[in-house]
Amino acid sequence: MRFYGLDAQGIFQIQSVSTLPAWTSDDERRWVYAEDTKMCHYGTDIGWATFSSSGEVVTSLAGYVHRPVFEYKDIDEIYVGAGVYNLQGTIDQTVYWDSQLTIQLSGASTYTWYYLYINENAVIISGTNVLTASEFLFSTTEPSKVESKHGWYNGNNRCIFAVLIDGSNRIEEFFHNGNYVEYNQQITDLDAVDIDDAWADVTLTIPNLDDIMALVTFESEGTVSSGTIDIFYRKNGSTAVGNLVLIIGSAGGNFQTNSRSVVADSSQIIEVKMGQASNATMSLHTDGWFLPVGM
Repeated sequence: MRFYGLDAQGIFQIQSVSTLPAWTSDDERRWVYAEDTKMCHYGTDIGWATFSSSGEVVTSLAGYVHRPVFEYKDIDEIYVGAGVYNLQGTIDQTVYWDSQLTIQLSGASTYTWYYLYINENAVIISGTNVLTASEFLFSTTEPSKVESKHGWYNGNNRCIFAVLIDGSNRIEEFFHNGNYVEYNQQITDLDAVDIDDAWADVTLTIPNLDDIMALVTFESEGTVSSGTIDIFYRKNGSTAVGNLVLIIGSAGGNFQTNSRSVVADSSQIIEVKMGQASNATMSLHTDGWFLPVGM
């Protein structure tokens, strides 16, 4: 057993049980990480002598996430790589798994988002914090950000991912790295519409989460009689001038594209407009979305 903790100078390093300092007041608190249990302890007035080499370290770090890699497997399954999460439900605990799991989504409905949860009740029944595929569940109920739990929850179940079911009742193929999830094929959410110089709402194909970010490709095509026209975007409901996303030139039949991140509201809506009326049309293609902080 090796413990990692803060020494008297606040440096995080390996410490043996015999050399762990006692703390005598709340001003001398220390975080400790037990290597073989993957758990932390935050002490107050308890002496280190109470810890044994067998690892009596059971309190987890609030909101902790070591996010796995999520992978598309087939039409109704995904892979979930090894991961670690703090789960705050009936009890506060750290749960983890050290191998790639296969999670199946059965009985899905078309054009529906399904959210992947760690199922706290199943974790309790299993009697261990080492998870298998049986301790996860898919649900159409979207989670809420719970500040006190430092994560996205529905009840005591923690949400860690989401998948979209397409019109053929298949999981929309995706690629995931870090906090970004990209569709295998971008989804067109606005198709060659002449929006002119009034703000127009566009609903993006992204999960139903508050203030979620997405990667969008803006595309314009058409004629500009002279000069240039600016195209702007803003979060739905904002009164701001908006962010410049594209400039259309004066050449006939001009075609322009630009990809950038955007922030949608809780209904997944952004607003777009052109700086002046023209014959040009606007298209928006959603390339992917970003996992929010705490998920």
